[in-house]
Amino acid sequence: MLYGFLTRSVVADFTPDNDIPAQEGRVILITGGNAGLGKETLLRLAKRNSATSV
Repeated sequence: MLYGFLTRSVVADFTPDNDIPAQEGRVILITGGNAGLGKETLLRLAKRNSATSV
């Protein structure tokens, strides 16, 4: 019971704009970046100055 409560509170507190550090100098390959979760991941990492490839 306690484990479920802690897991939910940690997941709820994750905000990509605040919790993903700067990605300068990194090259990131994303598969499935044209839609869905891959696309959102691509957009969030691009905001953090990474060089992305789809």
